[in-house]
Amino acid sequence: MSQRSRFSIPCARRARARKRCSSFASLGACLVLAAQGPSAWASSFEWIELDTIMPLQPQAGAQFGAALAADALQLAIGEPRASVNGVSVAGRVAVRRFAGGPQASVIPDVLHAGGLFGAALSVQGDVLRVGEPGNPTNGADAGAISQYDYHADSQHWLWSGTGFSLAGDRFGTSLAQDDPWRVDSRPGSPAFAGGYVMVTQLAGMADVQFIAEPGGVAGDAFGASLAIHRGAAGEPDLLVIGAPRRDLGVGATDAGAAYVFANATHTATGWVQVAYLTPPSPHDQDFFGSSVAAGASRVVVGAPGRDKSDAPPAGNAGAVFVYEPDGAGGWQQAQEIVLADAATGDALGSSVAYDAASDRVFGGAPFRVHTVFGGTGATGGVIVAQRICLFTSCGWAPIRELYSHDQPSIGQQAGRAIAVVGDRLFVGAPTYDHATDVNSGRVLAFVADDIFADGFE
Repeated sequence: MSQRSRFSIPCARRARARKRCSSFASLGACLVLAAQGPSAWASSFEWIELDTIMPLQPQAGAQFGAALAADALQLAIGEPRASVNGVSVAGRVAVRRFAGGPQASVIPDVLHAGGLFGAALSVQGDVLRVGEPGNPTNGADAGAISQYDYHADSQHWLWSGTGFSLAGDRFGTSLAQDDPWRVDSRPGSPAFAGGYVMVTQLAGMADVQFIAEPGGVAGDAFGASLAIHRGAAGEPDLLVIGAPRRDLGVGATDAGAAYVFANATHTATGWVQVAYLTPPSPHDQDFFGSSVAAGASRVVVGAPGRDKSDAPPAGNAGAVFVYEPDGAGGWQQAQEIVLADAATGDALGSSVAYDAASDRVFGGAPFRVHTVFGGTGATGGVIVAQRICLFTSCGWAPIRELYSHDQPSIGQQAGRAIAVVGDRLFVGAPTYDHATDVNSGRVLAFVADDIFADGFE
């Protein structure tokens, strides 16, 4: 079990901390904390924790932080259960530009009760896409995706269009974006057993490839999670699609699966399946594929319902799986990451992220209980894992556990959503209580700080 404590920071690091914090000036004051993990010797970084990001107008039940998306320019925060102008659970999105300026509030062009606008997000450059899986325009749970473009002169995000789908599709449940690719899914589609995914190349809407689940069965939720990575020159583009409710046989109902597609030609219709991933020794309700992430040489899959069988056993402790290329065009499991002190219901893998520059894997465990600061409820947290090599043997191990340090965080479910960009990590805690606004939500912000950046200190 990792713990954190305040510590005295040498001058060089204090200066660097101030510099790092300056880019988050609009997010709040900076607290410097050390996270002491089970393999602290294996990594040379600590974490700067910033003050939490709160909704401008906290609202009971709104769940600010239920979805996150970030790039080098901004952080987008979903608040899908917010009531807007008297319309219940219409949803809204907040966007913070790292360069400063006011926090923008984005709402649907047309408000719908139960629309859940902000349940899924993708953002890149001046384009924000927002999922609204409960949009009823074309029938119950048809769903919709809206696009907004940022205008620097007014510092506003302006609506540029909304796409709709058919009843039951749950269009807008998950989104992914890495220019020139934009990906969306219809995991509840009655027309395609299991669901289907649409991959669009920005050259035009005619440049689209539809991907149905191979051997799909109704209820698989193919497309419930998505990740896309644009490959560098000479590398294929990668697409990972989760199907967390896919059955894998007797005793493995809702065990889940994930599919990896590669595009070596970088053309609109060049996507080819290269791997079908399932958990080893699958069991009922592993929910493998509930979350996915991708990089050039890594695929990460979360299984929040997986039981920990090693002593001490723990039901629904959750796990994060890391896959690497097998050298023959496919993918092979490199590690199943579990916590040695996992407890029943931690749900590790509810969200995952991967940072290629540091080769770090992040896994959210929103129902994990921490008692370090006197709390007894599910505060949640994020596990940071890194590849560690000892002589010729390499493996992945948890090296840090990050969670909020304040006592009133009981029940906040930190880790329900994660966004990582460079050395910045954002953690959604959508059921945090702000005063009397129960489940209004918040977002925790961390920055990785290399303790050896200035030499041994």
